[in-house]
Amino acid sequence: MSRILVIGATSAIAEATERLLAARGDALYLVARNERMLAAIAADLTVRGS
Repeated sequence: MSRILVIGATSAIAEATERLLAARGDALYLVARNERMLAAIAADLTVRGS
C-alpha cells in the first residue's frame, strides 16, 4: 500500500486515476479547489476502499 497525494483531484483524469489507485488499496490524499466536488469524490473513493 502506498500513500499518494493527488493535486487537482476533481479533474476527470485525476478522478479516473484515483479510482484505479483505490482499487489497488492505496491511501489517497486529495487536494482541490472545489470543496463540494472533492467531498463527493472522497465519499465515492471511501466506498471503493481507499
